[in-house]
Amino acid sequence: MNHEKVFVFRKRLLIHPQFQLTLIALNWSVITLVFGALRIQSSRIFSDLGPMAGFSGVNREFAVSYLNYQAERFNDNLLLFYLTAMVISAALTLIVSYRFAGPIMRLKSYFRALSEPQTPVTDLSFRAGDFFSDIPPVVNSAIKKVQIQDKLAQKRTLKRVS
Repeated sequence: MNHEKVFVFRKRLLIHPQFQLTLIALNWSVITLVFGALRIQSSRIFSDLGPMAGFSGVNREFAVSYLNYQAERFNDNLLLFYLTAMVISAALTLIVSYRFAGPIMRLKSYFRALSEPQTPVTDLSFRAGDFFSDIPPVVNSAIKKVQIQDKLAQKRTLKRVS
């Protein structure tokens, strides 16, 4: 039987919206700041080139209109790159944030389930590739130690009672 991994798109795009949207907003702020500075600087450069159009050896009006055309083209491409950077940044932030938020959410639900009465104790595990992969063995070891101490305390109580 062939067991292939099937890619399934997440049912929930955001597992921890506050965390993930904050990261996306920070990334977008940095990208906007950088592209805004590029836009301002390129506008200054193209406007500074305008007076030099007469020295180009071609008709001044042609040189000015060509500079304006190039400035418009540059700004159109800059906008395209800005929008592309925003989309790629959001996608990469989501992908990386799953590796952060997923383990924390699993840890939270693990302890929530553990606090419920009559819930069997299972080992905590994270997905392959998640960050904080060193946490499950520590938690599992601590839970086992607590279980051992609990059993010893129950035995002591039974000895005292009998």
